[in-house]
Amino acid sequence: MLPRTIKIDFYKTEDANGDNLDITPTILQAYALDFPARRVDFGDSFVCLYSARRHRGRLLGEVLKTKMTELPDKVSRNTGRLQALGLAADEGIGHRAHFLYDSANAILLFQRDREVRPPAFVHSVSNPTNQHFALSLIFKANALERLDRMRIVRKITFKVARPDDRVALRNLDPSAGHAIDILNGLGGRQIEIDVSVGRAKLAGLERQPALRAIRSLFQRRDEEVEKVIVSGRETPDGATEMIDLLEDRLVFQTEVNLRGRELDRRDCDNALLTAYDENVAYLRGYRNPE
Repeated sequence: MLPRTIKIDFYKTEDANGDNLDITPTILQAYALDFPARRVDFGDSFVCLYSARRHRGRLLGEVLKTKMTELPDKVSRNTGRLQALGLAADEGIGHRAHFLYDSANAILLFQRDREVRPPAFVHSVSNPTNQHFALSLIFKANALERLDRMRIVRKITFKVARPDDRVALRNLDPSAGHAIDILNGLGGRQIEIDVSVGRAKLAGLERQPALRAIRSLFQRRDEEVEKVIVSGRETPDGATEMIDLLEDRLVFQTEVNLRGRELDRRDCDNALLTAYDENVAYLRGYRNPE
């Protein structure tokens, strides 16, 4: 067995008002459905809640994303013989990500995976049950302290890949939403946007709406958020500080064993439980930046 490094991110589960929301009943309701009812289709792919089970007052489970794609033939190195890889018409390539959910603190721990991102968890739970919620990324203590001291927010810079939903961006600035329209019209893959007060020395963005908009970038977007930087000052005449929220999110990193080419489920479960136990004191008292 060879080890593989995995990373685990931490999220709050929230209602539409940004308040903590326990989604344990929703997760169990979704998993109790027959597979066709809990499958969420996206044309060339689908997601579903693959497993959910109680463990010491928490839930452990997996989210599955499957791509319905055509595979190339396999070729023998010795004979040059071509053969199909053997997928039937209703079969695709599956990827799984493991999670832990703590109902007492409305906390989700989610294994980072480039194919199965956190929005897949949201879709797999909320779509089959029609119970909607949002994920809010949890930041390190140092980042929260610096955000609290930054009373004057002067600029927000963010980069996203292939954005389609402009709602969160229009909350920041209507021109940002228009920029997304241009990107999609040109077939672009990335866009980087600054929302700032320009050269006005004493001006600042509306602080609470700005921080809520930052959180919404992580909550609602299916595409990869590649950069979120907040710039501001503690006082009008203070020095400008920059906070990189992707670098300052709470992350747990460890190694787990492979069974063949797959991550071992028991090792992933143990990694999630260890990540929770090592951070539970901080998670219990965590509050979102406002």
